[in-house]
Amino acid sequence: MKPLIAATLYPLTILATLLIGYNLLYAQQLPLLSILLPLSLGFLVVGIMERLQPYRPAWNQSHQDVPTDSLYIGINVGLRELVNIGFKLGLISLAAAVGLDSNGLGVWPTDWHPLLQVLPALVVFDFFEYWFHRCSHRYRFLWRFHAVHHSPKRLYFFNAARFHFVDWIVLSAIEVAVLFAMGADPKVIALCVIFIQVHGLFQHANIELKLGPLNYLVSGPELHRWHHSKIVSESDTNFGNNVIIWDILFGTYYLPKERQVGVIGLLNPAYPESYWGQLKAAFLRTPVDKPLDYYQRKAHYEQLIAAENNRATGRN
Repeated sequence: MKPLIAATLYPLTILATLLIGYNLLYAQQLPLLSILLPLSLGFLVVGIMERLQPYRPAWNQSHQDVPTDSLYIGINVGLRELVNIGFKLGLISLAAAVGLDSNGLGVWPTDWHPLLQVLPALVVFDFFEYWFHRCSHRYRFLWRFHAVHHSPKRLYFFNAARFHFVDWIVLSAIEVAVLFAMGADPKVIALCVIFIQVHGLFQHANIELKLGPLNYLVSGPELHRWHHSKIVSESDTNFGNNVIIWDILFGTYYLPKERQVGVIGLLNPAYPESYWGQLKAAFLRTPVDKPLDYYQRKAHYEQLIAAENNRATGRN
């Protein structure tokens, strides 16, 4: 039974939440419930399965991080909706000013079924998010914000929304701006939000999952765990937030078959753990992750991480 669950839980939950959202959006005309109900179902499924079939039992133990992650969820989900509304209004005004109608550039396949439109939407806006994400690892100014997402010492569904608000606003804006400019219907954008949110829960889920061929299409948990590795050469991979095809095309795909990810988190042991401390760290002259000499002293740092991996082996 466990292998069957490992292979089917993700695709069946994604499909079920999208179908529920579609029905509420197009048949019942209930836009608010179309987001809340599928997301609630995703929380329920992932939360239960983390207890029944954990990937790493030690990650189910409290790290006193639940209050911090609860703040991130509450605030960032609200921010996403504000960004969605604000950018839609701004883009409508901009489109009117330059002579475009509500269809934007008019290049969107509006004659496709709405659920099918989710597929090109994910591919298109993930291209822009891929490069923003990759730059966030490459340039220290952006990394100061993105380091928040890499600060957890364990992965579980509740820290899927652990993003600095600057990082979160940019990502949310990319999703809305790109699709709206191309002429996607707001309801299709809502379906994309459902996928993004439920998929994000699975990305961080502490569940034993085996996605098989889907690992060459979506950026699932098996790939995303390596993105959180404390070894920088491993975490500088798998930048796709939703799909993984851009990593395959640009050479940043990473999924070792013979081993599992070791310790995760930031190299800096003094990085703040509280919500407000992490928000402030991006703006203050405090040391953050990735020492400037990391790639010059890679062997030294990886020896330190290997020692930490050995100490953690007995606990995982």
